[in-house]
Amino acid sequence: MCKINRPVINVAATAAKIKEYRIRAGYSVREIQNILNFSSPEAVYAYEKGKYLPTIDNMIILADVYGVTVDDFIVRDVIEVDCEFTIPETRKTAESRPKSEACLDTSYKPYVVGAIPTRARFILL
Repeated sequence: MCKINRPVINVAATAAKIKEYRIRAGYSVREIQNILNFSSPEAVYAYEKGKYLPTIDNMIILADVYGVTVDDFIVRDVIEVDCEFTIPETRKTAESRPKSEACLDTSYKPYVVGAIPTRARFILL
């Protein structure tokens, strides 16, 4: 058994920063609504209350409008999680396993973009 530190986004603190930067830049919620082409201001309020985070596209737009970087918005925390590393002698496929094991396939197969394996997972607090 091992422990690893995993970065997570602190949604409440990130939401507070989004609101702080809007106020510093001198924009109203209605102005941001229009910039993001929303039909109502509810999404902007939801961003600022931490109900949910903007999409990455909208985060980039907001950062540009407020004169900051996307990284300035995001507040990271680190949590410690348990992990277990086992290296199987042979890799079983779902077809070669008994049916009771076939649904328990936990082998990790990363998505590959070009030649760069990617695996993005965010834990929202």
